[in-house]
Amino acid sequence: MAKINLNEISRIHLIGIGGIGMSALARHFLTEKKQVSGSDRSLSTITKTLDSEGIQVFGEQVASNISKDIELVVYTAAVTEGSDGWAELEQAKKLKIPCVSYFEALGMAMNPYYLIAVAGTHGKTTTTAMLTEIFEQAGKDPTAVIGSLRAKTKSNYRAGKSKFAIVEACEYKRDFLHLTPDVLVITNIEFDHVDYYKDLSDVQSAFREMIDRVNENGVVITNAKDPRIAPVIEGIKVPVINYMSSLDLELKLKQPGMHNRINAAAALATARHEKLDMEQAKESLINFTG
Repeated sequence: MAKINLNEISRIHLIGIGGIGMSALARHFLTEKKQVSGSDRSLSTITKTLDSEGIQVFGEQVASNISKDIELVVYTAAVTEGSDGWAELEQAKKLKIPCVSYFEALGMAMNPYYLIAVAGTHGKTTTTAMLTEIFEQAGKDPTAVIGSLRAKTKSNYRAGKSKFAIVEACEYKRDFLHLTPDVLVITNIEFDHVDYYKDLSDVQSAFREMIDRVNENGVVITNAKDPRIAPVIEGIKVPVINYMSSLDLELKLKQPGMHNRINAAAALATARHEKLDMEQAKESLINFTG
């Protein structure tokens, strides 16, 4: 498939638009002045909101949803042979419309930014939301793609106008390898997604591949002394910042638990790296509600 230039595309259709990641991407494309449509096997609060925002959403996934004027089709991992969205994907291929997965499209959309990608087995959604709050309050106007709805805005997407993009990066099936971050935050590494990964070593291998995709002037922010992370970052070509040096046990967070203090430490270490005002960053976390 020829390289796709999103700047040259004006009409995009998303199969499985009701998913948390797909709906955020749809919102991003709409912000970029694209004509956006999508389908899902069942309508939901998310799809109804998308419809109210100006995105045409089909509640039935049939081939007739795919018209010749569509220039790009994005599909979720759930679209497999025999699934509800398969007829649409087959029709798009029949019409020779370029088709890409969600994560391929996410990379195409976000890699041109100064990209802060948040990966890890646990805590990446909260850390991504925390970073979005910090950068927002610092006046950095970031674009953000988050794996849940922010309590503050009831949205999984923030449209920004600056160079910054903050994106949750999922390791499942090595999907995060479509991203080329400038800053890679790794919250933690554990054996997960047992239907895909063979063991912890396989997971660690995926994270090492992700680290190798960090831009040459970039940085990795992680718990460098964690025994499951230390071998992954050994000998890498970019600097490593240990976020545990930013752990603040006195910070009055609204979210209970040491795991949220550790998420906050990762967010604060990132803010410090980007030379944000640290007192303001801490205040953003004190007011953070999820």
